[in-house]
Amino acid sequence: MEIVLQGYGIYNIPNWKGQVEVGELNFFQAKRIADSKDQLSLFRKFIKIMKSQDSPVKLPEGLAPEDLDLWDFTQLLLGITFTSKGKSQQRTLTCPKCKKPQPRVIDLLKVFVPRAPKKAGGIDSVKVLVGKKEIQVACRNIRVKDFIEVKQKAEELSILIDKGPAGILNFERVQEVYPFYKFNDIEDLDDFYEILEDFGLVIQCIDLADMDFNKRLEWAGALKGTQSGIYAKIANAVYALSPGLDVDYKTTCTICKHEIQAELSPLDFFFG
Repeated sequence: MEIVLQGYGIYNIPNWKGQVEVGELNFFQAKRIADSKDQLSLFRKFIKIMKSQDSPVKLPEGLAPEDLDLWDFTQLLLGITFTSKGKSQQRTLTCPKCKKPQPRVIDLLKVFVPRAPKKAGGIDSVKVLVGKKEIQVACRNIRVKDFIEVKQKAEELSILIDKGPAGILNFERVQEVYPFYKFNDIEDLDDFYEILEDFGLVIQCIDLADMDFNKRLEWAGALKGTQSGIYAKIANAVYALSPGLDVDYKTTCTICKHEIQAELSPLDFFFG
């Protein structure tokens, strides 16, 4: 099966327009993917499979799987799903009005339609006014390795927590890594997980006055709290550099005729 990666212009490969031949997983690869414990594990395993000699994906020479744009990578995973499991899969939705189950056979090719980046090239810069100072923020598209690195940072939070006698949590090591945020209890930690999820990918993809990830995260958090429009402008510039993927699905309830609208996640259709 041939698919066309919508972000092909990002990679600067001469005479290539994004065509990639995608095959199906062999038995051992499919079993390995099905055993993935979470999204991070799934992506890591797919990268290893794509680097193997019997990879179901043939990328152009010099283009490593981890350097793919996040949505191009997701499109490849969907292509592997189509060839390995078929383009149609059954799912049961629930009507929000009458609450009755609605089984459907979903054509993934019609639901998950890839879109080209709003801005080509994979790099851009945006001017923002912070206080009375205008600053230039360099931006690039979101790579799959950016996604993995941010997920790893979130995963490492639990490793940093010391569990003392009677299960009392000690946040001292977490506080050392992220000194700009106050950790007093588990709710603070949960809130910080959300901050990493909200800001992490954007922060990973901007370059600002030689700030490291933590400094950029602190800076963005402060902006989000007081000058959310500035943060939104930077985030929109980053997201505009990556291709997209339609995820909307519409159907009509067979019982009450109410229109059902759902956002489907590609991850729900991968292996396991």
